[in-house]
Amino acid sequence: MPHVIVACCILHNFVEKAKQAYYPAWDQERAEAELEHPKPPILPVYEERDRGEIIRGNLSACMARNFPVMAMEGVINENQVF
Repeated sequence: MPHVIVACCILHNFVEKAKQAYYPAWDQERAEAELEHPKPPILPVYEERDRGEIIRGNLSACMARNFPVMAMEGVINENQVF
């Protein structure tokens, strides 16, 4: 699963950099897909927040270890908070 997340992040960056247009027809496709595959139930806010913080922290640490980003001063390491 981490490879899928990284691939999505990279693809998003390519699309943003190329200033790719967003087509309204995609909204219709998304709406049809949501009818076919409904979203899971929403967790109470505090559970979702805590779970999200854990996931974000793990994802951030994984990407910092495996995909260092070049910054003005050098390489950002896993000890830095974003």
